[in-house]
Amino acid sequence: MKVWLNGSISDAREARIDPADRGFLLGDGLFETMLVRKDHIVFFEEHLLRLLRGAEAIGLLLPYTPEGIAEACRMLLQANDLENVDRAALRLTLTRGPAPRGLALPPNPAPTLLIGAVPAPPPPERLSAAIVTPRRNAWSPSARLKALPYLDNVLAKEEAREKSAEEALMLDTSGHVA
Repeated sequence: MKVWLNGSISDAREARIDPADRGFLLGDGLFETMLVRKDHIVFFEEHLLRLLRGAEAIGLLLPYTPEGIAEACRMLLQANDLENVDRAALRLTLTRGPAPRGLALPPNPAPTLLIGAVPAPPPPERLSAAIVTPRRNAWSPSARLKALPYLDNVLAKEEAREKSAEEALMLDTSGHVA
């Protein structure tokens, strides 16, 4: 599998992210996962708009233009021979990049943008869901972002699996479906 990392396509095994990257260390970043059908990125503009709005909300500059990101996605699909498959998935991961240790925002961030592409299976014909323990905090700034810290979702998915369900239904702290 090939990935696009900061402007270059390389084999995923050779791609390297700085060990001081805030996305890796602190979950300081955003992501979008997009469906691709026969070389068409479904709702690409909407996904990119959400990424841009999220980046603005956390004060993170996008290191590439929307057109540059679209071209990177097309190049990556082609590099992985996925441009004409029925279903593929693209994942964009944007982090604030490497920085000194600590929580303070770096004065001159160098964001990291990683894009991966893989074949996607067909959607299931039926799906079961279970209400799970982890709750969404409606007051958290990250509740409305596609932010990297996804541990609640990982734990929710595992709890659903333990309950013999394919999907997890998360509630907010008031008990409403999130």
